[in-house]
Amino acid sequence: AKTVGFRYHGHLNAWQCSEGTYLRHTETDRHARLVRFRAEAKVCNDCRIKHHCTDSDEGRELIHPLDGWSRSDMARFQRALSVSLIVLASLFCAIETVRQSAPPLRSFFLCGFLVGIVLARRELVRLKEAGPAGAHAAGSGVESGPGFPNG
Repeated sequence: AKTVGFRYHGHLNAWQCSEGTYLRHTETDRHARLVRFRAEAKVCNDCRIKHHCTDSDEGRELIHPLDGWSRSDMARFQRALSVSLIVLASLFCAIETVRQSAPPLRSFFLCGFLVGIVLARRELVRLKEAGPAGAHAAGSGVESGPGFPNG
């Protein structure tokens, strides 16, 4: 959700637009891991900058993820891709270590292989700690959820 020009007020659990209108919390969808905020339709429809903000006649809506980027499916995909590339590079280094006859090159590729193993292990641990997207401790609320403006 685009929140440029909007300011979050944690004590109110509401967003405020540049014109001063508050978008109140209307829904928490725990299954989709989203929180919805909406301004009153009448206020938005009478606003002088409505055409820059929304085309909805039901009021401006902001949809905010409960999860921060680091817990999203995209982040998990990118981490898994990174681990795959590290493992591939490590395998390349292992093959080259065996294939090379010159000791300096063997040492170079062996170091690359070992660094790759260490990096892959570190990323796998991070991936495991992140858990599946949407898996959180019970009771994580809207205002304290990771990635929320005041969380």
